[in-house]
Amino acid sequence: MSQSIFTYKNRALLNDYHRKSDSLAQWQINFLPYSEQTYAFDYLASGSRGIFSDSEYYPYLSANYDLRFKSVETGKSDKVKVDFGSYPKDSVIFKDKYGVTLKFTDKNILTFTGTNQVDTNYIYAYHVDQKIGKLMLNVYKRKPIKVCLVMVNGAHHKESFSEIKKYLDKIYKPAVVEFEITHADFKMSELTSFSHGGSPWNSVYNDDQKRVLRAYNDSIKDGVYCLFFIDNVTDKKDGNGTMVSGYMPRGYNCGFIYDGGSPHTIAHELGHGIAGLEHVFENSSSSGKTKNLMDYSAGEELWHFQWDEIQAPSRVWIKWSKEESEGEWTTDGHYYLFMYLGVLMGMNPDAERLGTYAERPDTYVLHDEDIKNGKIILGKDEEVDLQKFIVPEGFVIKAGSFNISNNNIRANCNKFCQDGYYFSLTKNLYDWSEHTEPNNFT
Repeated sequence: MSQSIFTYKNRALLNDYHRKSDSLAQWQINFLPYSEQTYAFDYLASGSRGIFSDSEYYPYLSANYDLRFKSVETGKSDKVKVDFGSYPKDSVIFKDKYGVTLKFTDKNILTFTGTNQVDTNYIYAYHVDQKIGKLMLNVYKRKPIKVCLVMVNGAHHKESFSEIKKYLDKIYKPAVVEFEITHADFKMSELTSFSHGGSPWNSVYNDDQKRVLRAYNDSIKDGVYCLFFIDNVTDKKDGNGTMVSGYMPRGYNCGFIYDGGSPHTIAHELGHGIAGLEHVFENSSSSGKTKNLMDYSAGEELWHFQWDEIQAPSRVWIKWSKEESEGEWTTDGHYYLFMYLGVLMGMNPDAERLGTYAERPDTYVLHDEDIKNGKIILGKDEEVDLQKFIVPEGFVIKAGSFNISNNNIRANCNKFCQDGYYFSLTKNLYDWSEHTEPNNFT
């Protein structure tokens, strides 16, 4: 069956058919990672998933059958192992969701090829006409990411630049990413000391970090992530008292590597910046229990929902700007509007989730080529009820812009949102004086 016959409309019909036939399936055949796979395989039974272990991320199709995940590049081949259980091998055939029959070898190895466009595909195992196995395929286009490593005042790095690139390419290969690494030396004689700790409430960078960013600002290029290497850093503890070896705000383009930093530290911090990835533990006391890159351990794994975030971040890519050094930071994205308003309304820890969901309808797209071709995917795959996050009576939050300037907060409440709603606040915002000081809402 040719893939080219599937338009947006009948692709939806095909997905509906599979949803209905899945409900009648007898799931028994399992898929497993192949030792010589090219990309990645993810499933719950392979180890702890920290705070992401629930059915939202790893659903069960039946009581004893969990959905498993495989990444692959568009147009490229990869392999998985098959556990047939009690089924004779010659009684089972494998097809993707489009009906394309897949190649199977006598060594329990199944070969498949990613579609020629970004897609969520599936491999199904059939016995006669009955579905008995399912594997999700996350098909991604190769994504180039540019990173500049800036050595401030002759700061050292523990590995060569070529080794750093090699390591990053290996770690991020599950998400089909390839790095372009450049480096620069930057002399800043006025920087005689540097501390990690202490940043004001309205900024993600502290004063020392801002000094470096302000001095280097004109050399920061659009579309390039910058990591500044700094030696002899003091106060290297986070808010929980844990020693850190780097810092990069989630979704931002600039970060810092302290006292050399290992390639693993670089990969971890870029996870925060490139895709806004969060830690996989709830607090520092529960850290170090997974093999994930975003844990405080030597882990190198990236899991299937992280692949998606790296390819198409739901958070806005935010560039450092000189204005932040003057006490002002602005974004027209919905994320920070709803996230900060959520914090003010006492909605932690749901404030960040609210911001992510509010931003997603506008920003969750596949690739630039899809936008040009009119194939904008609006992230409607999951049903999200924004209203369930809004706790004070009389509030309706849908869209808007957010600005912090000179320690005053202003919310512009008249922006049109792509899903057809308006942002409005029907309560006097000055009533919130108990939440922050000062607060000047207009």
